[in-house]
This record gives sequence, structure tokens and C-alpha cells, in this order.
Amino acid sequence: MKKSKCKTSSSSEKEFVFEFKAGKHNCVLKVPLQFPAQENISDLHGRLMLLHKIPCYIENELKSALSDFIDRETTLDYDREAEQALQRLTMGDVDVNQLTDAWARSYVETTLEHARPEEPSWDEDFADVYHELIHSPAFGYPPQSGAQLLCKHLRAHQREGHGDQEAAGEANHTDGPSSL
Repeated sequence: MKKSKCKTSSSSEKEFVFEFKAGKHNCVLKVPLQFPAQENISDLHGRLMLLHKIPCYIENELKSALSDFIDRETTLDYDREAEQALQRLTMGDVDVNQLTDAWARSYVETTLEHARPEEPSWDEDFADVYHELIHSPAFGYPPQSGAQLLCKHLRAHQREGHGDQEAAGEANHTDGPSSL
């Protein structure tokens, strides 16, 4: 998954507290976590299970509590940052034109990143080849010689596409007088 291009103002540390029973003992797991969370919840859950020797029957409950805690705290952090951004905007601390330009640029980059590339049509390819051939210094002057060469190439291409009978018919055709 691609990292977000959003800028976060700061990271904070929050303590995850999980209480569970192991036999007759009441246990409390306290773990400091950095927010916004940059790691996979399943990986963090597995490391906590191994490092703190938590019994396997607590596994699902721990994972659920950890996931809920990270989701809740991440949402609170983003809400707090959004409120601060709106306050800066309403107080005039942010240039609205610069902000809209940045959003437009980001939108265009993201759209182009995920858009299908246009495939050139046969007509566009033909036009490009024709232009290069006509203006090619390899054929010299007059420019019609390049066009004539292109026409020969196209006729040969059409013969290949229309079958052997037409190609054979054109090959037997001569410009001179016919003999009977």
C-alpha cells in the first residue's frame, strides 16, 4: 500500500491499557504506542503476545481491543488536526489561493497516476510515421519521393492483408502493351 502524501503536524505517544485474567491473577498490559500508527496491527499484536507471554486464549480479545484503541485514537488525532486546520483557515493564517493550487496539483497527479494511459490509434501512428518520412533528410528533395515511398509501403501492406490472390494479380500486371 502506498504511503499517504498527507503531512501530519506531530506524532504523539499514547498508552494502550489492556486488562485480562490469567488463572486467578488479574493482569494489566500497558504499552506506549506512537500515533499516527505506522505499523501493521497484526504484527504489533503478535509481538505483544510473544514479548509479554500472554496466554493464547486472550489473543482474539487483545487483537480486538488493540484494533479499537488504534482506530479510536487515530480518528481523534485526525479530527484534532482537521479542527486546527479549519481554525487556521478561518483566522487567515493560510493563503486560500496557495491551498487550492496545492489541492489541484495533488488531484491532477493522483488522477494521472491512476488513469489508463491513452493508446494511440492506427490513424495517429500513420500520421506520425508519415510526418517523419516526409520531413526526413534521408530522402532529400523533392518531398514527394518520401510520399511515393510511403505509398509503395502501404500498397505492399494492403496486399499482405488482402490475401495472395490480389497480390498475385497485381504482380502479373504490367504497364506495357498486353500481348494476346
